[in-house]
Amino acid sequence: MRTLTRHGERLPEADRFLSAADCPLTPPDGWADRVLAAGRGLVLVDGIDEIPEAGRGRARDWLRGLLAAYGDGNRWLVTSRPTAVRDDWLARDGFTELTLSPMSPAEVTTFVRRWHRAAGPSAAPYEQQLLDSLRTTEHVAQLATNPLMCGLICALHRDRRGYLPRGRKPLYEAALAMLLTRRDRERGMGDPYGVTLDEAPQIQLVQRLAYWLTLNDRLVMDRPRARALVTEALPALGLADAPPDRILTHLLHRSGLLREPTADTIAFVHRTFQDYLAAKALVDHWDIGVLVRHATDDRWEDVVRMAVGHGRPREAAEILRELLAAADAAEDRPARTRLVLLAATALAHATEVPPEVREEILRRTEEVVPPRTPDEARELASVGRMVLDLLPGPEGLDESTAHLVVTAASHIVSDAAVPFLARYADHPSLMVRAQLVWAWHRFDPRAYGEDVIARLDPTELRYQAADDDRAAELLRLGLTPESLEIGGAVSTGRVAELLVRCDPRELELRGEVPHLGFLGRLEFLRLRGIADWRVSDLPADAPLRRLSASAWPLDGLSGLGRYPALHDLRLPAGPHMPTGLWHHLSGLPSLGTLTIDQRWLEHCPGDVMLTGVQALSCWGEHLAAPSLERLVRVFPRLRLLTLTLFAQTGPFDVSAAADLAELKRLYVLNGRDRLVGTERLPAGVLSFL
Repeated sequence: MRTLTRHGERLPEADRFLSAADCPLTPPDGWADRVLAAGRGLVLVDGIDEIPEAGRGRARDWLRGLLAAYGDGNRWLVTSRPTAVRDDWLARDGFTELTLSPMSPAEVTTFVRRWHRAAGPSAAPYEQQLLDSLRTTEHVAQLATNPLMCGLICALHRDRRGYLPRGRKPLYEAALAMLLTRRDRERGMGDPYGVTLDEAPQIQLVQRLAYWLTLNDRLVMDRPRARALVTEALPALGLADAPPDRILTHLLHRSGLLREPTADTIAFVHRTFQDYLAAKALVDHWDIGVLVRHATDDRWEDVVRMAVGHGRPREAAEILRELLAAADAAEDRPARTRLVLLAATALAHATEVPPEVREEILRRTEEVVPPRTPDEARELASVGRMVLDLLPGPEGLDESTAHLVVTAASHIVSDAAVPFLARYADHPSLMVRAQLVWAWHRFDPRAYGEDVIARLDPTELRYQAADDDRAAELLRLGLTPESLEIGGAVSTGRVAELLVRCDPRELELRGEVPHLGFLGRLEFLRLRGIADWRVSDLPADAPLRRLSASAWPLDGLSGLGRYPALHDLRLPAGPHMPTGLWHHLSGLPSLGTLTIDQRWLEHCPGDVMLTGVQALSCWGEHLAAPSLERLVRVFPRLRLLTLTLFAQTGPFDVSAAADLAELKRLYVLNGRDRLVGTERLPAGVLSFL
């Protein structure tokens, strides 16, 4: 619409649509009329807001004429910036107003690919470079949240031949220049609002708005407040005679920086521009006390960092010193850590800093990065996204340190953590790679699946399909893990697809037991939260060695004897002993590890002795001496005995266990904590600690 109305030309009829839009193809005679008359058309009208207000009524009349002629069956989409026209501008013509949603990372990727395809062969070499930057550079990704900003990033990247400005401050400066002046100038646009403003005064005006919003901890202001701020600023900019309403309207509809969430409110299109401009204003006013007072508020982190970037060397150094002083005065360790790390990440934005300030920040950062314990790793992650800029890469790290670094990064729920974690996908430590698999549930299924999961070896790690999305990714990526955990949120059909594809050796299931008869390699099966299952559900010929369940099978243990290799059987406590329990257990020749309810010992036949069991866990409320004696008789070859006694409160007589000649370790638990643990069986009475 901008092009069609530039010189006041008459808007085109249907037969001129393609030529008016500079389409290089010539349609057959009468083609547009036939398509639209048959109701097979999609008519896209772009940019009502780019027409001068005086011409918008004419554009609406033109649209109404087309609708009268071709309204039946065709689809019509008209775009405008919010509130450039009234909500009901086309309401009586059957139009419904929709608002564009923020773009997801996957949608940004699609946009970038299509933008470069549309830009032609000369843009193709820059496509993958930009996609890599969007994934690895936070301040680039932060801008790309809508088509306008995605297009701006693509254009900047191509203009600079594949190189975006290094650092946040120069990138935002270039983005502001393109939004405020270059975009309209290079498209040959005059101003539809009758106002011409250079870049500098526009920045000063939007900076005022950002400063007020940030100081008042808001993201939206009412229009009268915005008008008052603009009016107050105009005399100092040499624009005392300029009409404030037209200036504000120009900023809203042409700057690309502001939007109107409602007809009476104003906000920035993205918080990052508000932070950038507010930081500049805070430095210009030298409100350093405001910066430091808000430094532990994560909503101010970018403001603080960009203030250091805006400041001259002496100003940047003072802000950094104040942050360290605030860290010293902080009352708790997390606040101290946050302030030190904020200073460290802000340091990267400073153009020049005295060596002693730089060295002090680096020294104090090394005290917390990398983490030294799991608790430190989780505490570090709680600081947020900025930690990723300080954590080391995998090169040269020992197994323990690498695992703690990955633990910290995997607890930071940010898209930026995905490319960081992907750097560890080739780490030689199995423990590190296992942590990468565990972290999948915290991130976007496809992005993390492609960047991290697909690079791991499915034969050596336990993969988790927590839901249908992750199950679908395993299938799409063609992965066949030998160890698989399937969550209760995975649909029955998807479970079957996974099992047919993978035929795993180890399987953990939640939800319900599907048909498993086709699993020919299954060695370990764990059923969690599944009550309705039968031994007959299990694959008959599988070399099953370990079976763990949170509920007893409906058919007791009947049929378990067909698994002669079963070595480890873990079954839950329950008030009723399954029929034939001891008979079935004694029929398992390889049984070496067993978990049972201690109450069932009272019903054990006198002739049953399980000499192959070397590790036994018993659940119950308490264990009387006769039961312990019976336990010793039934399991004479025990090397490890764990007693979980929920109701035991006083001394516990374990003297009968002295007859277990091969016992090396005894644990007595209360269901939550270890109460007694000994390398050798002590004599006499053990008291709970």
